Amino acid sequence: GEGPPPATIELDLPDYVVTSTESGVDHVTFPGEEGGTYEEEGRPIVPIYLHRVAFGPGYKISGVVMEERSGRESERDLHLPVASFADGDAGSSLPPGESEVSSTFPEPEVEYSWRVEEQLDGSHELILTIFPFYYDPATTVADFYRFHTFTVFSNRTSTSITDITTTMDVFDPEDPVEGFIHVNHTAGPVEATLV
Repeated sequence: GEGPPPATIELDLPDYVVTSTESGVDHVTFPGEEGGTYEEEGRPIVPIYLHRVAFGPGYKISGVVMEERSGRESERDLHLPVASFADGDAGSSLPPGESEVSSTFPEPEVEYSWRVEEQLDGSHELILTIFPFYYDPATTVADFYRFHTFTVFSNRTSTSITDITTTMDVFDPEDPVEGFIHVNHTAGPVEATLV
């Protein structure tokens, strides 16, 4: 990605997909690679939505705030599986109705999270994890929020490492590494210490 991250992200999420098994378990997912699941021991397995935004080097994101969440749709009589990690079986599930806790999951205050990952080319990727789907196993009612608007707070960094080279290709783990670090600084003079 080149250029700054967007100041605003507006999302109109796709319809979720319900796949029912013969035993009456409803698996809810979002199509494509944006879809994922949120699993916590003893709780219903709910779908999450991942939104990725690439942006160029030289920018730093200081915060992401959800400004609006709307378009609530409800569905009844869903029977989501319950996450069980017993015996190290990541991703296995109990039949519906055997949840250890009977309340809306995830908790209503859990709306989204974000992180930034640096790519090999020096660019970055903002990854928004959105929790648009809430489920109450006691009532078998699910609420889905289709529309989400986020404000992204970012700034341009004036210093970046543009290249690192070493004097040798292979070093012993205990040996000091000698090399050169190329730094690009676009603001006024700066004193920098590398550790």
